Amino acid sequence: MIMRLIVSLCILSLVLVACGGDADPNGVSSDPVQDTSGATATPNDFEEQIANENSATEEVGADGNVVLVTPQTNVQQGEVPLPGTLAYDDEFESDNPDAVFDRIVFRRYAGGENALRYRIELYQDGTYELNRDILGQVDSEVVTQIDGILKELDFFAINTPMMGPGEDGQNYRYTITVERMGDELTINAEDGFIPQPFMRLIGALMAVIVDSPNTATTTDEADTGA
Repeated sequence: MIMRLIVSLCILSLVLVACGGDADPNGVSSDPVQDTSGATATPNDFEEQIANENSATEEVGADGNVVLVTPQTNVQQGEVPLPGTLAYDDEFESDNPDAVFDRIVFRRYAGGENALRYRIELYQDGTYELNRDILGQVDSEVVTQIDGILKELDFFAINTPMMGPGEDGQNYRYTITVERMGDELTINAEDGFIPQPFMRLIGALMAVIVDSPNTATTTDEADTGA
């Protein structure tokens, strides 16, 4: 009788071990949770995904130069885009997105005492008027380059604050107005608050000015409105 009881207890113990496996005494499995694809998900995977979505990338522009492109952030009322990003108006749609610009009016002003201030009007055919009295013309390749930058920036949909909060007269400030078959947008910007991709447009327009004769000026004509 005692032998039968001992045998029964041994059999019962073996059955309980087989059913229980390696279960945690607290009822929590120590095995990693896997998704349906069989790959194990970890917190590091999500952190890497978020970092990739918000990191800047290098892209080659139409002129062959490598530019830093940051994620495009849509600005809602009351929100401020991250520094260095270009924000866009989702509701803007152009009827002529492939057209070449008709006219660009570009001003550089402020900049402190003895600053070099400029105003230039550049037209689709390459002709320009600098500081209201110097006439000139650039090659068609320059017009194509500047128009390509406008398209890469999606200029007419830009909705990004680029002015500083104070009145720092030592910083150069810029006003850029672009007209294109009914579309028109003016952007005001200040050194130190301009996203890097947008600096390409300012640089291209300044190159037209620098290549023109007799560009040095501090006259009022270059600093009196668009």
